[in-house]
Amino acid sequence: MSVDATKTYPALFGDGKGHYKVHIVGNSGDFHPRTTLGEELAKILGVPHLPLDTLQWEPNWTPSPRDKFRTRFQEFLDQNPNGWVIDGNYYSVLRDFMEKHQTDVIWLDPPFWLYFPRLLFRTFRRLLGLEPSCSPGCDEDWREAFFSKESIILWCITQHSVVQKREKANMRDLGIESGGIMRRFGGWGYAREMADWKREIEVLIRRGELGGEVGM
Repeated sequence: MSVDATKTYPALFGDGKGHYKVHIVGNSGDFHPRTTLGEELAKILGVPHLPLDTLQWEPNWTPSPRDKFRTRFQEFLDQNPNGWVIDGNYYSVLRDFMEKHQTDVIWLDPPFWLYFPRLLFRTFRRLLGLEPSCSPGCDEDWREAFFSKESIILWCITQHSVVQKREKANMRDLGIESGGIMRRFGGWGYAREMADWKREIEVLIRRGELGGEVGM
């Protein structure tokens, strides 16, 4: 679903009171682009950023129990009522929270052959200790990365079409062209479109037309 270029949509919707609660979703294994955008957008808006992987994964790749995960997420919401940026999917655990609180949804949908090589590169960097893991205490090893059923590489390959199918369905219900709060950055030029969008948000904040402060 593409955005109608003849129509004007706000850069962010918010809650109408200057508060922005943004949920960034994306392809499985596409951790870095989601988190990078989350960090940058949170800095621009002057709100906290939370990668959901840090709640899900405890040291040594121990998954957090569902109830504990939800409790920790609720604590984050309670501590930050005036806005946040969250990245990660976790619909099976947190969909009810998200639907109740999120004011904007951003779907990052780069082509598989654009982000998959980047995932391989980041995986090698993590294995060599040159890049932090997705959650503290969750170091990757060669066997788990390439020869395990839990491999992030295998997960990325098998879940790409699953995520796309799900998010396309979400776009039909929540897409901005349908009067919703969800927008997509996809295709080979997704990074350029996303950069233009971030600059628009910064300009609006400087003009006082958007809540928050530019964290420059």
